[in-house]
Amino acid sequence: MRPKQSNHRNTYQNQLLYTSIDATGYHFANSKEDPVGSLRNLNHFEQNGNQVRQLHRIQNIDYGFNINRVNINTFGQAARVDSATLETPDVFLNFEYLLADGYNEGVCGFVTDGKAQCISKHLMRHMDLGQNFFLLVGPDGHDIIGKPLDSIDSDLYSVVGLGNCFLNQYAVTASIGELPRARLSYEAYNVRSYKGFQNLPIPSVNMYENIICPDIKFSIPDTFESFTYPKLIGLNDIAFENSSRGITPSSIRMHIGEPTLISQQIGSDGIFRDGDALIQGFSINVPLANTRLKTLGKKYEIARLPKYPSLITIKINAILSELKKNVSLYDMLCDKNKHDLKITMHDPCALEACDNRLLQQDAQIVFELKGAVLVSEGLEHSVNDPHRLVELEFNCQISGPEDNKSGLFIYGKSFFPDFPKILAWGHPLI
Repeated sequence: MRPKQSNHRNTYQNQLLYTSIDATGYHFANSKEDPVGSLRNLNHFEQNGNQVRQLHRIQNIDYGFNINRVNINTFGQAARVDSATLETPDVFLNFEYLLADGYNEGVCGFVTDGKAQCISKHLMRHMDLGQNFFLLVGPDGHDIIGKPLDSIDSDLYSVVGLGNCFLNQYAVTASIGELPRARLSYEAYNVRSYKGFQNLPIPSVNMYENIICPDIKFSIPDTFESFTYPKLIGLNDIAFENSSRGITPSSIRMHIGEPTLISQQIGSDGIFRDGDALIQGFSINVPLANTRLKTLGKKYEIARLPKYPSLITIKINAILSELKKNVSLYDMLCDKNKHDLKITMHDPCALEACDNRLLQQDAQIVFELKGAVLVSEGLEHSVNDPHRLVELEFNCQISGPEDNKSGLFIYGKSFFPDFPKILAWGHPLI
């Protein structure tokens, strides 16, 4: 008799990452569980749809925990008598993915309509208990994208669940010679492992009631290869089609205007002229720290409140061509004007149709940083490098979830209301 297959190693081909935006709510829209598997592959917006959604183009992931123990000592004995945990363990999750059209951001709870603060939902997280993440690990040597999970024995699957995850950082980087990517970091309450992939108890904890939620179950849906977005095919019928395969450096355009003192930059109209700096790369860092609230009589913290105002940092690297003329630092100190920086990323296969326009219908994803101020500008020149290099640093502030004058705003092509009521040609009527 042939022995049962087992996992001897975990490789990237048999792992996928999923999330559910509500940590302790129903993971099937109107049902606590799915014992027969009839709800597992229902789309999330359907009546009993599966709220666990897949993330795409994941490049790396790391997670784990640290337990902070305090030694209990006593006179008369050198060794500790015991150790105790006085704080909730530190559980962390970090993952990175290639940018595309805002799909992953939307699944992770970001606002991608380009009108509201992108992390406004995370800033209001004191109203709930975070979100859950699930890492599916399939049997060794098997691809799991595009195949029904139940075609293989469920005992060969494992799931790692991270409960009550709170956003700690969102960062975007892009540079010449590399694919643009985003990195997300979370702080969590609990980590748990499972066998199988269907009708399993969620990993989150209800801190208010100091209990786990064993009666609320989750299932991992079948996986698909690419980002998808909804398209209207009838009066009220929506079909899902594959979206962008990704973004390349050649499809990125940056509009930063003329906020600098020393280096000549691309003008606010976005047109490149002789003498302008050649942008080599940029990074956007959005930190979001949390305050842990505790009380006597509770084993866990009762809440984690986001700390804001939060300061966003933007760094831009470029090769300098020309210097500005007749500009003084002390004149700039009196300049109270703030700047709006805009980065648009097109589908690399449709770039020739853009004609230097910064229009949402041409873009896969747009990052707009409003109210940015120049913090530093540094130039470097060496005999070992023929180019003069310039590094710019800006920052802008997020003062709250309703602040629409300053902060980071994201437009993603895949944006679509969760429950559209009035539709026209695949877009919501506003």
